[in-house]
Amino acid sequence: MLRERQFGDVNAFTVRILSSGPGEGEPYITTDEAIEIRNRKQTRLCLFVPSDTVDAAYSSLVNSFAPLDGRALHATALQRLLGRLPDAARRLVRDVRAVLRRPLHVGDDQLLDFVVAVLALATKDAQDRAGMELWRVGLVADARPDFTAFLDPNRRAALQLTRPAKLTATARERIAALGVDVATGDQLLAFFASRAVYDARVVAGLGSGGGSDVRSLGLPATGSQRCPRGHNSTVRDRRWRCRAVL
Repeated sequence: MLRERQFGDVNAFTVRILSSGPGEGEPYITTDEAIEIRNRKQTRLCLFVPSDTVDAAYSSLVNSFAPLDGRALHATALQRLLGRLPDAARRLVRDVRAVLRRPLHVGDDQLLDFVVAVLALATKDAQDRAGMELWRVGLVADARPDFTAFLDPNRRAALQLTRPAKLTATARERIAALGVDVATGDQLLAFFASRAVYDARVVAGLGSGGGSDVRSLGLPATGSQRCPRGHNSTVRDRRWRCRAVL
């Protein structure tokens, strides 16, 4: 997509991934093939080198190619994608980014992946389903159209499960701290029976499908908020259940 917008002719710009051996097919190429493309000078070549690549000839690429800052590539791609979003979708992305502060660890590639997913939904006039893509940035998928109203408790729920104050807390203790009802707690315990509760990728994918019915649990709605009467409270299914401070 980016090469089409930048150069028009897709043949004028080639993107490949370095492979440690032959036979993997596109988009992978070997070091020798990369140098051959460069020497022919018939196209611009952008070569991605995986960090775990082990190749004795890799050092020869240093003298054959100019390095690119991957962070700059991500930033450019992100800005271009944001520019293609409708105003409402752009505000949605802004709201999500606002809660992705530490200790959540969200990389540039994750954020870019989320924006791509939102853009795909926006082009189908289905951006109200963007909450189901929150797992891409470490939050719990939320099927509600107004999921942005629950981003702060969503963040707290994700952190409570993956990074509780008591690092040795069991799955039952972490779930209990969410303040969900008994039925929801039992379903979450069943979900985590064969999964690592401390794995942010697992927690983030709670509602993203995969044959699980956890998307109906409403987990992002749980979390402490201010009661209209000034009490400490827990919101469940958008109903106030006050617990007065004695």
